[in-house]
Amino acid sequence: MNKRLIIGLTLSAWCLYLASLFLPAADVNGIPKGGDLEQGWEVLQLCVIPICWIVVFPCVYLIVNVVFLFSAGRIGHLLHGRKSTFYTVLASLSAVASWFAPACVGDVGVGYFAWTAAITLVAVATYIPVNSDQSQVMLDSDGS
Repeated sequence: MNKRLIIGLTLSAWCLYLASLFLPAADVNGIPKGGDLEQGWEVLQLCVIPICWIVVFPCVYLIVNVVFLFSAGRIGHLLHGRKSTFYTVLASLSAVASWFAPACVGDVGVGYFAWTAAITLVAVATYIPVNSDQSQVMLDSDGS
């Protein structure tokens, strides 16, 4: 049961992430242009180019995106019960950091919210225990 939930959350997160790349995400120039927001892939491109790291937010959000991209490789480990505390904490911090992007950019659009929801879903999926089955009833010590 929990494995299906983890897979479902991760696949939903990846669908949201891919959709966020093609949706209007943010105004990174800080100048209101009357509704013209950069698409998610343009914002991601800004985060990847090191010359744009004069301000802190592109570097931070590059790390957030890299942590998300590692979720594809971590899904196999999660399903076999090999959880990494480091990755779980890192995914959680990435989810929290993603919600602070509006403080660094101008306006945000629906692509930003899809991106943030994707990162949050991956962080939630890392917290779900794989081996615990809630449907099993524990017997008390006398066997009844």
